[in-house]
Amino acid sequence: MSDPPVPFPSSSAPQPAPAPTVSVPSTSANPLTRLIPRSRTQSLNSPASSPVATGDIMVRSGGSASLKGLGATGIGGGARKGWAAGRARGEKAQPPQDPKYKKYTQQVERSLAAFLDVQEWADFIAFLTRLLKTFQAYPQFDEIPRKLTVSKRLAQCLNPALPTGVHQRALDVYAQIFSVIGVEGLRRDLQVWSSGLFPFFQYAATSVKPALLSIYEKYYFPLQESLRPVMKAFILALLPGLEEETGEFFDPVLRLLDYLSGTVNPAFFLQNLFLVLLTSPTARIPALNFLSRRFPKLRGDEDITVFVGSDIGLMIRGFAASLEDDQLLVRRAALELLVTSLRLSSDSFKRDTQPGDRVLLMKTAAGVVLRRDLSLNRRLYAWLLGADDSPDAQIAHLRTHGLDLLRQSLLDDMLSPSSADPAERTRPYKVFISLLDKWEVGYPLTEVLVLDVLRVLERELRDVDEDDELLMTASMLVESVDLHTTWRKLYGALKADFEKGEGDSEAIRIIRFIVRRFGAKDEELHALHLPLALFALLSLVEQTLSSPSADAYLPLLSEALQLARDLLHVIPRRVLHQRPPTIPSSPASPLSLADEYYAPGDTRPPAPTLDFSLFGFAFALLVRVSRAAATAPERVDVFEGAVRLLTLLVWTLEKADGDDVVEVRWEPKEWLDAMLEEVKAARDFETVETVVESFIALASTPVIEPSLSLDDRPTVTALIESLFTYLRPFAVPYHVRAVDFIWAIEHLTSHHHVESTIARRLTSPEPRARLDAYEEFGTLWRLTDEALVPGRKLTVPIFLLLDTLQDEDIPTRRAGETWMRCNLKSYLRVVDPIITALLDRRILRTSTVSSYAGREIRGLAYERAFDQARVNYMLDGLFSLIKFGGHGFSRVAKSTPLKLTSDGELPNLVQGGGFNADGSYLEALVDLLLTFLQSEPSPPLLAQMGALNARTQSIAIDVLQSLVARGEIDAAGLHSIESVVLGRLFICVHTSNLDQQHKLLHLLHTVLSTSSAARAASRRRETPGPGDGHLGPNTGASDTASIVEPEHARPRQRLSAEHINPLFVQTLLDGVSRPSNRPVLQHWIDFLLLTFTHFRHALQTLLFPLNECLCRQLREALADMVRTYAVADGDAKEKDKGKRAAASSRTTDSEFLMLLAALERVAILCQTEAATASVPDYTDAAAEKVQADGVGLLPFLNVFGSDAPAAPLEEASSLRLAALRTLNDVVRVLYGMWLLSTRSKRVQSGAASQAAAYIYSRIMPRCRKVLERLYETHAPELLESIVENWFAGDSWPMDPAEREAGTFEIIDILAPNAQAVVGLLSQSIALRSSGADRTRRLTLSPTLTDAVVFRFLEAYFVQLEGPIAVQVWGTFFPFARDVAANASARKMQIFPTLRCFIALGDKICQSRIMDDKRARRDFQDVFTKLADACILITGRSFETSTWMRRSAIGKDVVNGDDSPSTLSEAAASAVDEKDSGVASKAAWGVELIGQIERFLATALIPHLRRFLHDGDKIATICGNVIYYVVAPSLRNRTRSLEVEPVMVDILLEMIKIPASLKAWRTQVADAFADMRFFNAPPSASQQWKPLVHALLTSEKERLLELIGKVSAAPSANIFANREYEMLTRALNLRRLSFVIFAGDKNHYLLQLPSIQEKLVEVVRTTSVAPTVQSEVYLCLRVLLCRISPQNLTSFWPIILTELLRLFETLMEEQPADGSDFLGLVLSACKLLDVLLVLQTEDFQIYQSLFVTDTVDAVYPPEGWEPQAIMDRIAEIVSEHADPAIPLDLNPSTSLSRNPSTTTTATAITAPLRRPLLAGVRSIERIGQLASFFSQISLASYESVYASSGVDWEAVERGIELDFFEG
Repeated sequence: MSDPPVPFPSSSAPQPAPAPTVSVPSTSANPLTRLIPRSRTQSLNSPASSPVATGDIMVRSGGSASLKGLGATGIGGGARKGWAAGRARGEKAQPPQDPKYKKYTQQVERSLAAFLDVQEWADFIAFLTRLLKTFQAYPQFDEIPRKLTVSKRLAQCLNPALPTGVHQRALDVYAQIFSVIGVEGLRRDLQVWSSGLFPFFQYAATSVKPALLSIYEKYYFPLQESLRPVMKAFILALLPGLEEETGEFFDPVLRLLDYLSGTVNPAFFLQNLFLVLLTSPTARIPALNFLSRRFPKLRGDEDITVFVGSDIGLMIRGFAASLEDDQLLVRRAALELLVTSLRLSSDSFKRDTQPGDRVLLMKTAAGVVLRRDLSLNRRLYAWLLGADDSPDAQIAHLRTHGLDLLRQSLLDDMLSPSSADPAERTRPYKVFISLLDKWEVGYPLTEVLVLDVLRVLERELRDVDEDDELLMTASMLVESVDLHTTWRKLYGALKADFEKGEGDSEAIRIIRFIVRRFGAKDEELHALHLPLALFALLSLVEQTLSSPSADAYLPLLSEALQLARDLLHVIPRRVLHQRPPTIPSSPASPLSLADEYYAPGDTRPPAPTLDFSLFGFAFALLVRVSRAAATAPERVDVFEGAVRLLTLLVWTLEKADGDDVVEVRWEPKEWLDAMLEEVKAARDFETVETVVESFIALASTPVIEPSLSLDDRPTVTALIESLFTYLRPFAVPYHVRAVDFIWAIEHLTSHHHVESTIARRLTSPEPRARLDAYEEFGTLWRLTDEALVPGRKLTVPIFLLLDTLQDEDIPTRRAGETWMRCNLKSYLRVVDPIITALLDRRILRTSTVSSYAGREIRGLAYERAFDQARVNYMLDGLFSLIKFGGHGFSRVAKSTPLKLTSDGELPNLVQGGGFNADGSYLEALVDLLLTFLQSEPSPPLLAQMGALNARTQSIAIDVLQSLVARGEIDAAGLHSIESVVLGRLFICVHTSNLDQQHKLLHLLHTVLSTSSAARAASRRRETPGPGDGHLGPNTGASDTASIVEPEHARPRQRLSAEHINPLFVQTLLDGVSRPSNRPVLQHWIDFLLLTFTHFRHALQTLLFPLNECLCRQLREALADMVRTYAVADGDAKEKDKGKRAAASSRTTDSEFLMLLAALERVAILCQTEAATASVPDYTDAAAEKVQADGVGLLPFLNVFGSDAPAAPLEEASSLRLAALRTLNDVVRVLYGMWLLSTRSKRVQSGAASQAAAYIYSRIMPRCRKVLERLYETHAPELLESIVENWFAGDSWPMDPAEREAGTFEIIDILAPNAQAVVGLLSQSIALRSSGADRTRRLTLSPTLTDAVVFRFLEAYFVQLEGPIAVQVWGTFFPFARDVAANASARKMQIFPTLRCFIALGDKICQSRIMDDKRARRDFQDVFTKLADACILITGRSFETSTWMRRSAIGKDVVNGDDSPSTLSEAAASAVDEKDSGVASKAAWGVELIGQIERFLATALIPHLRRFLHDGDKIATICGNVIYYVVAPSLRNRTRSLEVEPVMVDILLEMIKIPASLKAWRTQVADAFADMRFFNAPPSASQQWKPLVHALLTSEKERLLELIGKVSAAPSANIFANREYEMLTRALNLRRLSFVIFAGDKNHYLLQLPSIQEKLVEVVRTTSVAPTVQSEVYLCLRVLLCRISPQNLTSFWPIILTELLRLFETLMEEQPADGSDFLGLVLSACKLLDVLLVLQTEDFQIYQSLFVTDTVDAVYPPEGWEPQAIMDRIAEIVSEHADPAIPLDLNPSTSLSRNPSTTTTATAITAPLRRPLLAGVRSIERIGQLASFFSQISLASYESVYASSGVDWEAVERGIELDFFEG
């Protein structure tokens, strides 16, 4: 028969008090835990507050079958006899044939059966009366039949909710039973009868308590020593009577406890009392009340072990637990006990306790100061300081007896906090701060602890946020400690570090930490400690540096100087500026003052009088240190540190208030000379920078006497010579800083020393030095600000440079011309004498052929030497003449034939020289000059004639340039000049001849311009028209507008391909790209900029190759920049390691600007000409047609048209694709420049970083200008190229977030508004759709796919702000609507369109657009269509015929973020529509489904409620997701119900939407009801818990239905499969358990009575298989985790009774191997395991039934036999233990039987308590549990002893392992 629940009490009945939660502080683990083996599997935790809610885990009393034959029937029969009956229960063996005993038993059973009919309170009394009469009727029997059931019913009748009369009658029955069974019977069945009586006293009414105490006194106390097993439970039962000292039952209970103590060993009694303090918070007040009256007060050297036993650690832990109690009274009473009975000075406390225990007690005692209660603090200080009132005596007492303990406890807590919780981390520091309030404690504690505290804080606060709680606590601590004591300890540590000489000084690190983290806020710190520390530190540095072994201390000295720098930053300037009132004759040193002031002692000495100038002494020290460190290269770090500190000291003093001049003791000249030597010997710029910076600071300050002067020629010369070294091309990173220093030095000199020094360098007799000086001066001039007026200050050098323009040395003149960047005028010359001299017959030439780079160049060679100086002189005169004559001279020379010359011999001479004598002067001059230009000395004469011949050629070029520029040379002459110049230029490039290239380029440009102008004029004369255009030869580099001309003007100015010299292209490319040509790159760029317009037609021949060349050069230059400045920035990090790397780069900002200017012109010209060649005649009709087809973006169509192609389609496509590739190269370079320039804003300080910032600042505006020009003319192509480079993301290594931010910054700058960007991107996508015209698609980039454009568009939408998003909505929405309307044709664009729609829609929903009903309706319609189409695509993936099969999932991602390049590569060759469709399908189908599913879970479903306000629409979409996506996925599972994580994510998002309930509930319910549900792995628990909880919460009737299914009634069908029925019942019960497990705490509290009833029904049914009963135990474990302890009170009588029956049955007979009953035993053991882990207060009074919960578990007395049932089972099962299959336990602690080691490891944080059997899922033999039975008592006691908390995670993980079998 079932056990009905106890009726609820009436309103008048007393209600049970809620059981308080056990909160045991976490302390150290006991070393004895090593006795327990570790578990193979993970153990489980249970919440510490969870009660032992082991409901009605009942095993039926008795059973007819033997253990081996139980099978599915289990142990049954409440009245039948089985193996659990008889002597194993302690019953006397009565003769079965005794009829009176049988009748007696029958009467008892009938009386017990009456309990099942109880309905009202009176029925309880009637039941008890009948039972009492039954016992009274058979006084001859001293046994109670069915005593377990009787005990359970009596315990139920003592329920606190029942009236007092019921309680009184139940006690009468107890008294009758005890009188019947006698002392021996009670001794035998003590635990059985005590389980109901012990918990009753605290709830009993006043009228009932005397009767209960009488039973204790009359029947229990005679048991004497037999009470030992239940001693702790008995104490817990009596202690509630001591809660109120004035209570009625205080004295009687106290008397009973005294008597109870006498019945056993008093020490054993106290040990159990300490266990109560440790485990039961509610019993601590009465326990402390008892101890305050009975605990012995130790005196002198009394041995405490006499009173409390050998395990003093237990007492310590009891006090520690009390001191950590939340109640103030408990702490106060515990401290009072410490003061009176456990003084620090007692010998027993020191002798008999372990160090770890003393530390633990001190830690908990000191923690009471955090309560801020005066009564607690007074008692704590009395314990720490002793009874003497004298402060000195108190301090002495603390130092002698408790200071070390106090320090160790706080330090251990700081080093190893018990948890990562901020409160636990800051706890020891707050205790320290609070103890500082008591000076007698705070002062000595600071002495021994402050250095350790600062050391720990320095380690813990290295990388924390400013709002970290520990940082704020540390700041408070630093402000609270005594400054003198703190700095005395720091000073001592600093001196010790210098004595040791280790590289890493802990004291320096701590002081730096204090200064940097907390600053200096105290006046005493400002005025005394910091200055004293600074000067003592500098004195130590000087003293160490002067020692013989100084080199071994160099790392320490560097750290010390860095610390001094930090100190100087925080010392107020006014302190440095102070002067002493008097200066004695022999001032004391700071080191001796510091030694005296910081000398050890209890009294604080008066502040020392600083009888020296603070600034002056520091200055003198640093001067000496810098001179001492400048003697050896290995001391460079110390030297630099000292000089920097000296500079900082001067700057600090300058900023101080006051204008007084400070007199310092130093010799400026001597120090300056020493420093100059260091500058001259410097190996890197950093040393020079440090010293020069110090010179400038010292020379410019007005506050030092004697001052440093730089106003003398040798000093300035040495400095300028050193700084000019770093103005050369190899030192680009240092240019900016060096220029700043030069001008600073110039400002400090009164004479023109700097100007003179530079002039001397420019006139150096060494050519190389002179050329270097030109470059250095050029760098100085270029980087000098105009505000400095460099022309006035550097007059001599600039005129010297002007003179170089007429210098005879060609390299010198080239350098001057490059420097000046200007053209000079010419002089008029006498033609005839010049021609005569130039046609000297002694000049003999022969024809030659030279080969360079595979090309043959014809030329002339001199056969013998001649007077070249004379020739050069003549050419100079000719040049001057032509320059002066101008056009007049050219017209005369052209119109005058040679025959008209006054010199009659001249024509003959001309003819004899091989020239045309019938021509004009101009023709003769041109031929003659070309001859000289082509002539080279023969190899034997090269050394003799080479230099002057170069001079000759240079002048000849100048003369030709002047002649051609006048425009008087005919076409034939120009062609001849062009051919010769190209040949000569080609030779110069390949022979690295830089001197003539710029002139040759200038001449070539003039020739080309003149030829083009002549042809244009000829065409205008032939075909005049009003729209004729003219491109003059003087087009500037910045005049890029000339490229874009009217369409009708372009053909008339184009040059045909045959007009381009074959050598021209190769010469041009080689000249730009060869590294040896870099010095003249500007000339080549200028040439390109000026000549582009003449070759606009040569796309394939010239422009495309040139574009590629320029891009390559820019990429290489940018790579050099990145590499150089990455090294430079890394130097700062390497300095600490003693490593340095000099930054070296020849790339300057001017090179970038030059190349960018050329690239801009080439790129625009390429795109314009390619578009013109492809679509020359685009009409308005075509534009209208395309606009009707798509979004209609006219800028795109102006470039790409296909209605009237001017060339065949294939040719136009080829040209267009080449142009797009060219543009992509350009954009890749510009894109990288922009991103790197953006990143350069974060560069570090330093010379190299300043140079990098300067270069990037010059590049960025030019880069922006190029991009803007490209966007103005070719916006669609540019935007697509930017998108493609953004997608590639591999141009330059950079953080993705930085790259994306830089990309969008480019877009925002280029585009006039966001609408234009969205429009262009939408049009690009539309043209890539399968329905677009093929001819139009040919104009698109073949390497860019619509998927990439979609991704960029989505990212662009995400970063848009709300107002901008509203503006672009009108542009994007038509595109999205078109895609949604044509979903079948554009299905591959559905998903990315939906992503973009949601990204933009998320911002639109926050705007006022959605207030318009029509806009909202359109928005929702398009969203719904896109979502449905996307879901449909996913659903079709489950069809085997579709092109997107789910088997493809798992390959590389194509359209996602994992492998985007795959899609790009797949679509790159898909230009043709048919091929594109196939390739796209294949690419999109690989991972599209997985992406859509993830998108559904992460974006679509979470946005439903925001986008769709209509619940029906939401339900429809959710229903489609379930039908097409989730349901097929669930159906495809076979063996287990392991669902893909993404499907679970979808369901998890759906359960948050109320409107989606109908969509998902069926799927979740079906999956939960599936037989395979629990076949999943344990990890599935976390997935299904929220789903099941949501299902049961939304439909509460499902829970009632599930509870109803948990039925034990067998089927009436005789053909039913019993095994299947049992399996179904077990699964239903497991489902119920999982439902409770998935809920929150107390969520199913209202259903608890129904659950209890079902559990009782299952347990009492005889036909239920052990597998079903095992599920009951699992359900009870879940209830323990999910129901509060006070709500499980009604479960305890049934739980205890049934567990006792099961375990006593196990003692009777062990189950067979492989029996189903083994699973039931394991489940019961797991339940008991969890109960012992949770240690709820309700269970503590019962646990002695199962385990030994006293100190006997560790220290059993002699002859002791265990009485706990688990210990008895261990003795029986150990005989059957199987060593081959050991059980792998997972102990929480271990316990040693050695009392000396029991209490040693308490200072270490104890591990959390976790179940031993958490990872054990099944057993095959009972012997596998032998180790559990034998060690459970020990492990339970040890976990309590260690005061560890509950590992709830392990408890729940163990439950999950039992739920899921996968």
